[in-house]
Amino acid sequence: MLSRLTPYILVLPLISFIAVFTYIPIAASLNLSFREWDFLSPTMPLVGFENYRLLFSSHEFWNSLKVTAIFAVISVPIRLCLALVVASYLVRELCRPVFCAARCSCRLLRPPFPSRWCFPGCLRRTTA
Repeated sequence: MLSRLTPYILVLPLISFIAVFTYIPIAASLNLSFREWDFLSPTMPLVGFENYRLLFSSHEFWNSLKVTAIFAVISVPIRLCLALVVASYLVRELCRPVFCAARCSCRLLRPPFPSRWCFPGCLRRTTA
């Protein structure tokens, strides 16, 4: 009987952690969104969808939504492209010596085919 319950017992701390720090705050925020509360008074009268009606009729909300969308559409691709450029540069600069050292120093690591097909950058001659 205990062997059938073991997976559930092992997962219980994780589920309780997620419930306490994720689901309970989401439910509390959803509850507060349907109430009118000034953070000082002990009463929190239920106003229903009035808060959402005020939100969606507000010009500032739609403006901030537009600015956020423009920022995300512009900044995310730029940052992604820059990260890919930096990563490809680092891979080229940092991994080439490792491949060259492995190819040149250890005969066990040599592939059974010409290495110039795999590591063309290692066989380039530099003129300085």
